[in-house]
Amino acid sequence: MATLAVALIVAWLVMYVLLAAACVVIYRDARRRGGSAELWLLTTLVPGSVGLMLILAPFFLPAQAVWVCAPFGVLLTMLGPIIYMLSWGREQGASA
Repeated sequence: MATLAVALIVAWLVMYVLLAAACVVIYRDARRRGGSAELWLLTTLVPGSVGLMLILAPFFLPAQAVWVCAPFGVLLTMLGPIIYMLSWGREQGASA
């Protein structure tokens, strides 16, 4: 059980750093492109914050919840950056 707790905390810290770095990169890039950087920041932070909470949820839920909460938490944390990367192709296709 202790090994699982350590693994979850390490995963949470890694995802937190990745989310913070993604927010900085997305905000700077959106400002450079002249887009609404604040909207993209919210698009990254809202699901990212929910995802980080889901990663920590197994500490307060039964052990079986780890196998559901942790993967969905990781997916939600990366949802904002994935949406932003997918929008690059649409913006480039629309301007061409």
